[in-house]
Amino acid sequence: MMNQWLLKAVNIINTDSQHLMDSKDFISFADKLPDGMILVSSQGEILAINRKAVQLLKLTKQQLNNQSLSLISDLAEQEIVARLKLCAGSRTPTPLGIKLSNQACLVTDGFLFTPAAASIPAQIILRLEKAQPSLSKYQTLTNEVEKHKKALKLLNQNRDELSKHKFDLERLVTERTKQFEFHRTSIDEHTIVSITDAKGLITYANKKFEEISLYSAQELIGRNHNILNSGHHSHSFFKEMWSTISSGKTWHGEICNRAKGGGLYWVSTTIAPKLDEEGKPEQYISIRTDFTHLKKLEADQKEINRLLVIEKEQSEKEKRKADKANQAKTDFLSSMSHELRTPLNAILGFAQLLDYDTDCPLSGDQKAKVSHILSSGEHLLNLINDVLELSAIESNKLEVSIEAIHVNKLLDDIKTLMAPIAGKANIQMNIQLGACFDVQADHIKLKQALINLINNAIKYNKANGRVDINWTKTQQNTVKLTVIDTGIGIPEKQKNKVFGAFNRLGQETSTIEGTGIGLVVTKNLVEAMNGKIGFESTEGQGSTFWIELPLAEKQLLTNDTVSPLLEKEEKREAENKKNKQVLYVEDNPTNRQLMKAIFDRKTHTLTIAETGELALQIALEQNFDLILMDIHLPGIDGKEVTKQLRKHEHYKNVPIVALSAAAMKHDIQSAEGLFDDYLTKPLHIPQLHKLLRESL
Repeated sequence: MMNQWLLKAVNIINTDSQHLMDSKDFISFADKLPDGMILVSSQGEILAINRKAVQLLKLTKQQLNNQSLSLISDLAEQEIVARLKLCAGSRTPTPLGIKLSNQACLVTDGFLFTPAAASIPAQIILRLEKAQPSLSKYQTLTNEVEKHKKALKLLNQNRDELSKHKFDLERLVTERTKQFEFHRTSIDEHTIVSITDAKGLITYANKKFEEISLYSAQELIGRNHNILNSGHHSHSFFKEMWSTISSGKTWHGEICNRAKGGGLYWVSTTIAPKLDEEGKPEQYISIRTDFTHLKKLEADQKEINRLLVIEKEQSEKEKRKADKANQAKTDFLSSMSHELRTPLNAILGFAQLLDYDTDCPLSGDQKAKVSHILSSGEHLLNLINDVLELSAIESNKLEVSIEAIHVNKLLDDIKTLMAPIAGKANIQMNIQLGACFDVQADHIKLKQALINLINNAIKYNKANGRVDINWTKTQQNTVKLTVIDTGIGIPEKQKNKVFGAFNRLGQETSTIEGTGIGLVVTKNLVEAMNGKIGFESTEGQGSTFWIELPLAEKQLLTNDTVSPLLEKEEKREAENKKNKQVLYVEDNPTNRQLMKAIFDRKTHTLTIAETGELALQIALEQNFDLILMDIHLPGIDGKEVTKQLRKHEHYKNVPIVALSAAAMKHDIQSAEGLFDDYLTKPLHIPQLHKLLRESL
């Protein structure tokens, strides 16, 4: 069985490997085998030896080639030749059992090898094996041959797979090439691309480059980018750029270029070097994006900013000028108000004394004349107040103090004030009372707004006309106060001018007194309180004006809480019958005379001081129960006198009330926390009587 296998191996070598016909061909095949192989002549001369045999014998090929086999064997040369003849005389592998001198291996068997050339004598292949040979080793050559066949088969399979991989790779390359072309085309549509050599000479320029630079590719190729130099950038700018890219780094920046036609354009630029095997740049790829339009916008924005700065400076200048003018206007109005109120105080004050005099009552004719004085004075005073209010509105200085206002109490107060005016005009006035809820408003501003509407309803009414003041709660959680008259109404063509300043809606030449600013003031007052105002009117039949304000959650006085206050008031009235000491500080002789005339009808004792210094001296010498203090005094003013008096124990709790013609809002605010009350001139005598009742 073993001999048949070896013979088969020899046949395979001789038939399937026709190239193994000499020692060199033998070695090229035998070197692939895991066993040691030696080719010898029939006389025992070593002709060739494979790599494995060299390793087993631990000698070099140079030491073995052309040497006798006896050199490495313990047998004599004659014995070796005799054993080799056994192989030469047989066509089957022959076991030899030649033991080699190094004891590490032995010649297990050999077989005849017949070269193709007839002139070459027969040779013998010897197989080496380590000592203690195993019979399984005889199969090595067959295994190697089988492995060789499998390797050939695997090689063919690999060749087929390689062909398939080649096809797939070619397909992938085609797809990637198409994708690259798509990307390149897309980039070319958006981006300016150029490539230069290591010296900076242009070797490629895309269409976008040609379009924006107005140079053709032929004009650009071989040229330096200096052809586009606009002169906008310094030499150091380009020096820094070249230093960056020549060192192998990428450069980013913005460049202003000049096109062939001379026009400038801006590009956002990235220049990346392509490095060779030594890490030195061999090409530079430039990718640019045109952003000239952004630079234009930036320049426009800078110009706008410059103009805005100029405009701001001009506005600030105009504002300072306007503030100065407003301050001048405020100072003028304040001065005008003070100067007009001072004589009005005497006019209205003495007219009231004449009108209220029960000891020496006026005749009917005299009473009518005094009534004219009072109405004209009141008209002038209203004109002053309206002008001041309108000035505050126009200056955006109107301030409101929102609080819960009891509607019933407010309407009752208004009824007390307006009933005499309605009576004199023979107008029937009806006010719906009984409201037990509050609105969110400024008490003074709301009262002023309603009085303006009621006053207009009386003035522009018909003879023996009627004015109704009603209220309703709405579903929007508001209260609607309505003033309805039966007067002359408003013409249709005048309705859009109702809330205009200094517009009397065609009544300029009538005998009805008016300023034309009452409604515009009223509208601004209502809107400042987060309210609404509106009207309906029919010419010849009358008008309806309404104010709508938010309903307040907090409720004020009810009928159950009024009685204790009335009892307290009655008790105070009883105490007021006692004589009290009042000090009046006033520098104007007419005003002093008026106050003296008022107190001549009172049980209280009035002391008058003409200056602040004199008032301070008198007040410290005598304890007063009430001090009426003018503000503008020669020497130290009324506010300073009050500050000095408040330092003394007695006057810490004694009422000190300002009585001044300084009626501007800032005048009153500047005295907050100093006086117990602030009355403005012209003096309303019933208001003074009320003050005396409450303070004494």
